[in-house]
Amino acid sequence: KEKPSSAEDILNGAIAKLDEAFRQKGNFSKEKEEALGALSLAKSQLLLHKTAVVNSSQRSKALYIEALESLPPSVQSCPGTKVTLASLYASSSNSNNNGKETAEKLLSSLGDDIPAKLAMAEFHMERGRYEDAIELLQGIVEEDAEEPPSTS
Repeated sequence: KEKPSSAEDILNGAIAKLDEAFRQKGNFSKEKEEALGALSLAKSQLLLHKTAVVNSSQRSKALYIEALESLPPSVQSCPGTKVTLASLYASSSNSNNNGKETAEKLLSSLGDDIPAKLAMAEFHMERGRYEDAIELLQGIVEEDAEEPPSTS
């Protein structure tokens, strides 16, 4: 009788099959490209689930980073995703200058709109930098107060 595979082995196998499908991509129609986008999202979900299953605190941050970096570009470009990645890079126990530089690069790419400022305020709060977070949030309120009301 064959020994059942562990959850991690099953997840690794599924992720490997998705990776193989991506390598064989070729030229696809728009519908197939959309399907690959769905597969990419499925891979990200599997990686996140694997992180939860493995739950090794040392490997956990690296697995979350891998999962977030495997998300489609449209999701990776969202302020919340960038801040989460920056937070993981900045706080990883083996974070060297490269990890901190990566975090700073991600944060500097956020932009200056309200979602970006909210994400940055969240990043500051996570690190106990409450004054910086308050300053950003007050700036949002002041900007909103300065805008004339919509007449639609």
